[in-house]
Amino acid sequence: MRSPIASTENPMLINSETALWRNKSKRLDFLRHSHASMLIEMGFAPLEIANRLGHESVKTTLDTYSHLYPDKDQQLADRLNQFRRAAPPEEEFS
Repeated sequence: MRSPIASTENPMLINSETALWRNKSKRLDFLRHSHASMLIEMGFAPLEIANRLGHESVKTTLDTYSHLYPDKDQQLADRLNQFRRAAPPEEEFS
């Protein structure tokens, strides 16, 4: 098997096997990111996504994908308001 470097004179020259591996790796990264994005949009919790992706910590998931949560605070507030409006009126005790 040839080494990843095609020429000792030019260490930046990469052979076709390495280029193919890099392309596959980029595609896998894209699929992984797309999958995580879809799970976030579907409303799964960060801990569930971290477990699904095999992250050691939920912090890794949040550090990597936090940019996909920009409107989640508003969604949370909206759902709490819906819950509050749907709750039965409180009874007064005498």
